[in-house]
Amino acid sequence: TRCILTPLIRWPNSPYHYITIPFYKWKKRGIVVIVCFCIAAFSFLSLLVLEYLLENQITNEVSELISEDSFVVENYEDFDNELFLKALKNKRFVYTHRTRPLEKMSIHIVNHQGEVKLQVAQDSKYPHLYWVYYPKYRYSSVNELGKVRINKVE
Repeated sequence: TRCILTPLIRWPNSPYHYITIPFYKWKKRGIVVIVCFCIAAFSFLSLLVLEYLLENQITNEVSELISEDSFVVENYEDFDNELFLKALKNKRFVYTHRTRPLEKMSIHIVNHQGEVKLQVAQDSKYPHLYWVYYPKYRYSSVNELGKVRINKVE
C-alpha cells in the first residue's frame, strides 16, 4: 500500500521531513504529524472560543450592573453621562482600527446594587469615541470592554 504522504517523505528538504526526523524509521510518522497538527489546531481554536465567551460574559455583567437609577459620580468636561450609561447598558460598541486611546480617566457608576468602577479614555482620532475598560477582571492585559460613541455636550 502506498501512503498519500509518500512524496513528502521522500522530499529531503521539506519541513515535513525535518518534523518527522525522530520518527524516521517508523512507517506511520505521517499519522503522528497529522494528529499533532490536529491537537495544536484544536487547542488554538479552544483558546479563541474561551476568550470570546469570557469577554461576552464580562460585557453582560457590566450591562446588568447598570440600571435606570444609575448615575456617574464624577463629571468630566464635555462628557455626556447619560449617553455613556445608555451605550453601556445596551452594549452599543463601535469598532475602529488604527486608533489608540489617550489618557485614561476613572469613572464610578453608582446605583442601588452597588458601585462599578470603570476607566475611559478618549480616542486619538475620533473625539466623540471613548474606550471603556473594566479593571475588575484581569483576563487580558488591556481589559477593554469596547468603544462607545458619546456626542459632546454643546
